[in-house]
Amino acid sequence: MSDKIEEAVMAENNAKIHAGRALETAINAENLAQEQLKEAQRASAAARREALKVGWDEKSLKQLGLVTLRRKTRQPKIENDQHVVTNEH
Repeated sequence: MSDKIEEAVMAENNAKIHAGRALETAINAENLAQEQLKEAQRASAAARREALKVGWDEKSLKQLGLVTLRRKTRQPKIENDQHVVTNEH
């Protein structure tokens, strides 16, 4: 009976290890993709500035489909309205 218990525990631990490694791999891939997106956005912004600098105008860029969608502006943070009530006398 103890061999079955050991096998069951080892199988469970192996499944947990596999899931943990898969999660780590997914997080690393997500972080890499986010960094690549930031770099691509910086390059796009620099190229846009250069295009405007050498004479392109916004209207022409829009007509050519060379204006990317603007990022949504950040929503203002909602501050916590909860007040701490104390029973000080």
